[in-house]
Amino acid sequence: STQSTWGPHCPQVTTAMLSSLVTEQCRENFTNDCWKVLVTRVLGYLVVAGAAVVKLPQIYNIWTNKSVAGLNAISNFLELIQLLVVVCFNMAVHMPFSTFGESVFLTVQTLVIGVLIGVFDPAQMSFVIGTSVVYVGAAAMMLRLPLDVLKLLMAGNIVLFVVSRLLQIYSNFSNKSTGVSSVVSACMIFFGYIARLFTVFQEAPQFLLLLNSALAVLFNGVLFGQILLYWNTPTHTTKPEGDAKGADNSAKGTKSE
Repeated sequence: STQSTWGPHCPQVTTAMLSSLVTEQCRENFTNDCWKVLVTRVLGYLVVAGAAVVKLPQIYNIWTNKSVAGLNAISNFLELIQLLVVVCFNMAVHMPFSTFGESVFLTVQTLVIGVLIGVFDPAQMSFVIGTSVVYVGAAAMMLRLPLDVLKLLMAGNIVLFVVSRLLQIYSNFSNKSTGVSSVVSACMIFFGYIARLFTVFQEAPQFLLLLNSALAVLFNGVLFGQILLYWNTPTHTTKPEGDAKGADNSAKGTKSE
């Protein structure tokens, strides 16, 4: 294969940027095989960049509708725990940020959604406060756990992820609506996880990481399909008899954007 000495001819700033995209060996002798490494890492950083804004349409829908109709608070909390385990595990095995960075950004945005659930659904405020305390304690504990324990948690994390997604899928199916769920966010998350599955396979083909990514593609694909299926369908949720305002909001329905 054709080789070229890339590194020595690059300015220092450019070389510093390339150091996060290709290996030292590829910087010294850039072969055809190095293209796969470069494309994989660029794709990984694109996934991370997209994750920085992926749930903003969801947050916007919640804020403008002043409603969290169709969102499952338990599912949201379980997603936070699942993301926490992913971040801690990847940090423990010293994975490149490009392979798990989206979990960091998703955590921040999912926390915001959790707060909004409490704000716009006062009945769930106590649940949100209680789980917030649990989350902070879990985060402090996991950052100190040894790798062997994190491996066990990562295996259990897969079950946690499946349960959290099934709860949301069942909620959507029962209501025959996805409420304020954003089709833009769902689409970005679905295709983002497809890209992540490819990058994990190329850079870190560990069984647990591959399985986690594959299941993420499967279940987020189902959620995306539900949003398309129940597009603009009014939300019908069970409300207390005296909650006239809640009943009125359910009758009006919400729009997914």
